[in-house]
Amino acid sequence: MNVLGSVVVDAGKTLTVDGATIGFADSRVDNNPTTNVVVQPGGTLRVLNNALLASVRRAAAARCGMG
Repeated sequence: MNVLGSVVVDAGKTLTVDGATIGFADSRVDNNPTTNVVVQPGGTLRVLNNALLASVRRAAAARCGMG
């Protein structure tokens, strides 16, 4: 799965990434919108079982329909 834009975890909510690789588009190229994970106070981000949050280079993003 790849992300272009922000993922927001609201207060009282939990986002769990379990064993998956999530690619985030590089916000610094081609005027992409800010791409990030924002965990609001009281929210929780859990990254389990070798899950990976990684940047996606421009070429990979294009292949995934993000660029």
